[in-house]
Amino acid sequence: NQIEGLRKQTEDFLQNHNYLHSELIGPELKYDSPGTTIRLLYKISEPYRYDYIIDGVQYFKRTEAYQLIHFDNMPRGTVNPSEEIGEKLRQTYLSLGFSNVEVRTQIRQFDTQFLRRIYVQVKESHRSRIQEIDFQGRISRPNNYYENFIKQNSNDLLEKGYYSRQALDVGLDNLITELRNQGFLHVKI
Repeated sequence: NQIEGLRKQTEDFLQNHNYLHSELIGPELKYDSPGTTIRLLYKISEPYRYDYIIDGVQYFKRTEAYQLIHFDNMPRGTVNPSEEIGEKLRQTYLSLGFSNVEVRTQIRQFDTQFLRRIYVQVKESHRSRIQEIDFQGRISRPNNYYENFIKQNSNDLLEKGYYSRQALDVGLDNLITELRNQGFLHVKI
């Protein structure tokens, strides 16, 4: 069906060119006076294309930062693309040990160009290092056993000595499982 093919092509175009809130409405059929030809009239709601500018990135190359939050991974109809981009970038930094990273976003609309530009400002601060993991209480092994187990059973970031809450939680969960498998059924951390 040609009409469905045209609709699909247009929707693909909108997706591929970052029209995140645009919707194709129609078709409305317009007949000429003798009724021999038909004009199809489509309307596009929210005809704004999105793009973004990132500032303050030092850890990544600028191109890497743009690839991290590219719109290809964002579905059309995303409620708040600015917030989603900011959170995605923030989570990426957190997973790399930047525990104090700040990511701010702001949208500016250019009506004459049908453009909404997202400005992303990153304040990286520093990567947090783990100096020591200290276990206290009723423990059955030396402190360094637990610390080494967590570092070896989470991800490379912790093993290199950088802090990531997510990686630390994975290591702690794995430690609990290991200790329960060894018969310490009531272990708590």
